[in-house]
Amino acid sequence: MTTMRPQADFSTFIAVAPTGVPENQWSSWNGGGSSDSPGPAGPTCIPGSAGACYDSCFARPQGCDECDWTTCLDDFGFVEALLDFLEASLCVATERIFVGGYSNGGQFAFEVAARLSDRIAAVAPLAGTPHNGFATGPPSGHSVPLMVVHGVNDVVCPANSTEPSVDGW
Repeated sequence: MTTMRPQADFSTFIAVAPTGVPENQWSSWNGGGSSDSPGPAGPTCIPGSAGACYDSCFARPQGCDECDWTTCLDDFGFVEALLDFLEASLCVATERIFVGGYSNGGQFAFEVAARLSDRIAAVAPLAGTPHNGFATGPPSGHSVPLMVVHGVNDVVCPANSTEPSVDGW
């Protein structure tokens, strides 16, 4: 965000950079299978991986799975409310709303594009992909342009999402 602010001021566009909820040890976003294991393709981590169950996940009826590693809060509800607030408060070109994110934020950006495809013009996730089985895409009749950026030597969030990361995710 720090590099976008001067450009936003210069080019007169609105730049908003919310941070995921800081529960427990890290800030995170709930999306892309980060707290929904097992998913459509089975567990989202290798058994024995070091999970980090957040307080919001303990509060769910099913509790935590060893593969849960982010908040379990309704981050999509937050993004929808944020968009509603911005559109009501500012002069927003609603047909030009773009979403990006890095790592877990990139993972979340994929799902924002799928779930809010009627409000998102394009998405550009960086070094983040949904867990296996969670890349659903937008509903029929909607499309969202996508530009995915990954490093070929990334072992934390490999571009080939069928391969586990170095820490078993």
